[in-house]
Amino acid sequence: MSIFSKFGISPKVVTGMLAHLLRGYRCLLRVRTVDLQGALGAEHAPAIYAIWHNRFFLLPVLVPPEKRPQTAILVSQSRDGGYIASFLEAFNFSVIRGSSSKGGMRAMIQLKRHLAKGGSVAITPDGPRGPVYTVQPGIAWLAEKSGVPVVPVSVNAGRAIKLRSWDRTQIPLPFTRVVFRLGKSLVVSPDQETDSAESIRKALMDITQD
Repeated sequence: MSIFSKFGISPKVVTGMLAHLLRGYRCLLRVRTVDLQGALGAEHAPAIYAIWHNRFFLLPVLVPPEKRPQTAILVSQSRDGGYIASFLEAFNFSVIRGSSSKGGMRAMIQLKRHLAKGGSVAITPDGPRGPVYTVQPGIAWLAEKSGVPVVPVSVNAGRAIKLRSWDRTQIPLPFTRVVFRLGKSLVVSPDQETDSAESIRKALMDITQD
């Protein structure tokens, strides 16, 4: 995305094109959804979806369209984060800006309010800078304060390209098999917050295939 920032290209132009491309690319994949507790089918059931940063690429086209408007996604406040936010909005997701390094607590409070209104949120617990497969404390705080369960999510591809980024972002190859998996939910109680980050990490790793 940084190349677009460098040349000052409008986010809406770039993200509009990418959204169309990703919708078309989705048709080239053999996708199977495994939802262990029916999280995607439950009506009016808020959830905190946790997915590793390197698995996020396909998420916008895997979440059912009817679930997107009520799902808020945390996006970095960086310039490139603006492109990502615009991209997600093209799929009708709600976006809340912030990260662990800038605007973090304000963003967490906004996410908590969104959950209190009956919405769901999606977070990459090792984003935006890593280390990869490490759960930052924000998601545990949010789960404890809101009382909303964490649902681990993963996207596993039979064959994929791994980019040379800090998280080795995975781009599934055309015609490969992709499993969109939602694991068992975790509830974080006040006396478990200190250990919950590790519990979330283990739950995510249990459904992650490298």
